Amino acid sequence: MTKPVTFIPKSEATARQNLDWFIAHARDQIETFGSDLPFDADIWPLDGSVSTKGSQSNPSIRFANWDSTSSKRYDVSLHPDFKPFAKAYIRYLQSIEPRVITSIRVRIRALQMVEMALLSSGSADPTMINSLVLNRAADISQRKYPKGTTAYYACVDIQRLADFLDDNRLTKVPCNWRNPISNSSIGYDTARGRLGDEFEKRRERMLPTQEVLEAVATAFSRAKEVPDILPSSICVLLLAAPSRLSEAVTLPLDCFVQDANGKDGLYLRWFPAKGGEPMIKHVADTMIGVVREAVERLIHISAPARVIAAWYEKNPEMVYLPDKLKHLRDKQMLSMREVYAILWGVDDSVPESEQYNSVTSFLTNRGIKMDKSSIVHWRHARHDENRAFEAPRVPFTSLQAAILSMLPEGFPVLDRQTGLRYSDALCLLRAEELRERSTTMQCMIVPVSTRLVSNRLTKNGKNEMPTMFERLNIHGADGEVIELRSHQLRHFLNTLLQAAGLSQHDIALASGRANVQQNAAYNHHRSVDAAKQIQAVVGETMKVNLPTALQGKGKYIPILRSEFLASKIQTGHVTDLGHCVHDFSMTPCQKFGHHINCEEHVIQKGNLTHETNIRTSYAEAQHLYHNAKTACENGNTSAKLWLQGHEAVMEKFQQICEILDDPSIEKGALIRLSLPDSPSRIKAAVRTRLPPQPKVVEPTSALKPGAVQPAKTKAPALSMSLVKSRRKQEGA
Repeated sequence: MTKPVTFIPKSEATARQNLDWFIAHARDQIETFGSDLPFDADIWPLDGSVSTKGSQSNPSIRFANWDSTSSKRYDVSLHPDFKPFAKAYIRYLQSIEPRVITSIRVRIRALQMVEMALLSSGSADPTMINSLVLNRAADISQRKYPKGTTAYYACVDIQRLADFLDDNRLTKVPCNWRNPISNSSIGYDTARGRLGDEFEKRRERMLPTQEVLEAVATAFSRAKEVPDILPSSICVLLLAAPSRLSEAVTLPLDCFVQDANGKDGLYLRWFPAKGGEPMIKHVADTMIGVVREAVERLIHISAPARVIAAWYEKNPEMVYLPDKLKHLRDKQMLSMREVYAILWGVDDSVPESEQYNSVTSFLTNRGIKMDKSSIVHWRHARHDENRAFEAPRVPFTSLQAAILSMLPEGFPVLDRQTGLRYSDALCLLRAEELRERSTTMQCMIVPVSTRLVSNRLTKNGKNEMPTMFERLNIHGADGEVIELRSHQLRHFLNTLLQAAGLSQHDIALASGRANVQQNAAYNHHRSVDAAKQIQAVVGETMKVNLPTALQGKGKYIPILRSEFLASKIQTGHVTDLGHCVHDFSMTPCQKFGHHINCEEHVIQKGNLTHETNIRTSYAEAQHLYHNAKTACENGNTSAKLWLQGHEAVMEKFQQICEILDDPSIEKGALIRLSLPDSPSRIKAAVRTRLPPQPKVVEPTSALKPGAVQPAKTKAPALSMSLVKSRRKQEGA
């Protein structure tokens, strides 16, 4: 890729002059999309210059207006006054910030909205864009996309366009425009809460049902042929870690990562499609066996295609021929049977007439001329008689050129983003290998596109292929058709991670997501389910008084879940260390955020997330304790109080860790901290309001042996009438 040439506007020039210079700069000095790009055309063929990430079709860019894009019924290009700027903007931005084809089309969508808003003001001149025009464009995006996140991200691109116009002095008046849609509205769940009929409908639409998940497992166990092995194995990979289909179909052959000792689990080498950094994804222990089998199946079915890909990488100008057909390379003219053998293999079970028709159709579609000088006789399969027909001869060079022209765009590189080559791809097929009524080509390969897999999971548009569920006779309980959208599996795993209590950063990392805020759109965990999680841990039947899990000062003793279930807790919430059972309906928690010092906090042994946080906090407490101790030894007198506080916290964490490490205590046991000497503002206020108690003076003289100690006298109790009379006297 050539180095991008930066456009530098002139401060003394007008907006129109800078705009003309910018268009000329993008047209003549930038080679993005190819040096021979037809800049003035309304459709730009990309010819492999942009990563399609799992798409098999040859992408192109269409500079049509919004109505044409949304309706797809007619094609009206952008306004002639606006179109040159739009083309220059797309080409320039791609040169400095390369994106996949889907992201480029999102940029065009923003331009279409701005053009529509600009035309409503009576002009299509880009120099007339201002904040009012951009506000109208934002309003268009919200009307076009009333729900979901599309409107927000459309306005993100509109803001990017506004900043570009301001930075390069391309408008008469600076826009100074910002996205009016708050990022807090990203995701359906964030703004509306995870309750109600509307949420349930979206949840049902975005998540696979248990019946569908079981159907995937059944399909994987029954799959014996390539049209079933490919989609079922890819579904297993998508269930191993939250991923996109485009990422799964572009996995490398060596996708497994195993630690040197072989004891720390299995990982998958992964390349996120939308901005995430290359990573490895951990495979759950329960999934290791099935994931290994899925990868082995994909390696097996793609092996013949990789052999062909390796041949074309080494011999880009020679058609691939198997060993038994290599002698044909020395022939100038080929018979129809020989052409059929090169294309679809040697198969004597196929009647010669069918071979003739298949070869004729192939050659005619590619404009290859045939020599029809010879006549041969063949026996008709139905009528059992000899019939004469023309047996043309085909030039080997013409056939070879036609086959080589069928190589995929960008060959030998399958994925421009990662540099993955076809010969190293995990998912690769021979041409026509998935077609129901077609024979697999023996000399050509095709990448596994997302559409190819999706068509085997659900009916899309004009897709007439049977899904793998139909092929394997898998139906719902009532005989209904089973269908699955691959992205539902990503939503499903993200929801599981949300329910498991992972941090938002960890969920985004596991999903290969660059923006943490996008987690909300994938979170379909019900609020009521979160409440049930707490209830499942702390128990359903409750008493007012919780049994103490601590007996004796400084010693933590766990209680079993069965004992804890006999208690009653009014409310509860999840914390980073366990669960707090304080009743917030009565009073606020006096130690909110200081759970280690709270006697209403419960820890469950066996919860990996909470145990990890406890051990991390223990290590931090040790570190702080040693720092304070060092400060005291160096003569810092104010560090003594810090030392005492850190020591108390460290001891509590240490005793909890001892319980967690004790093998005699079963997993699931609940631990509650009891801190009789813990400070409390309420208790301190009660002590302040108590009346002063009379002091009792102890006798200092020693009693003689055998003497009787005098009884201690108490102050006489005052009646309320006596107290009132004394107060009147004092007032007088």
